[in-house]
Amino acid sequence: MRRIFTVLGVLLALGILGVFLDNSVFVLRDVEVTGVPAAQVQDVIRSSGAQLGGKMRKIDAAALKRGVEQSGQIRCLSVQKEMPSRVILNVEIRVGRALTECGGLITQLDADMVVMSSTKQMPEGEFLYITGLSAGEARPGQTLGAESGRLSACRAVIAALDAAGAWDYVSELNVKDTSNLYIYSRTGMTVLLGTEENMEKKLVWMKYALADLESRGQTSGILDVSSGNQADYRTN
Repeated sequence: MRRIFTVLGVLLALGILGVFLDNSVFVLRDVEVTGVPAAQVQDVIRSSGAQLGGKMRKIDAAALKRGVEQSGQIRCLSVQKEMPSRVILNVEIRVGRALTECGGLITQLDADMVVMSSTKQMPEGEFLYITGLSAGEARPGQTLGAESGRLSACRAVIAALDAAGAWDYVSELNVKDTSNLYIYSRTGMTVLLGTEENMEKKLVWMKYALADLESRGQTSGILDVSSGNQADYRTN
């Protein structure tokens, strides 16, 4: 009997200790933010919804991530819980790369096709204007509501433009038909891309062909790089 009381006493003590730790030790006292200027740290913390004094075991990392990203301007890379009392939000500032029309508004997108903002006025800066998306939902912080194949094509072209260093040559991308993608150059040349396969090679061909054509005064017509192996030019 004495042994039973001893065991019960130990269990009770452990229970009291657990309650004490849960309520007084393992509580959120510090939120650290990496990846943004100091002036934006408090804004990120507020948007995350993290509550100082809350129990660490109740912190929902997915909810904090959604809160951080709801403005559309910040991407949350990870949420780390460091016991006993700290959370680290690793974030980065999204960069606008493209624009499209959605619901009568100009929607700004990052390279992942995540919505950053929707306004009536054209944002300042250099962007790739995308047509043919037939977008539905455009909620800040979420992927644009459009057909997945078209979104994939947009991502492929933006990544290839970066890799090829060809941003100075393009103004508009049409993705209505993902088997027959095409770009308008800044001078009005139509560049046929075909599918999103081998996009980097295609845009390298495009870049050097456009540079050569422009040097010879050819600023309109059709440039076909859809094969990925050559660039064929013809006038309209």
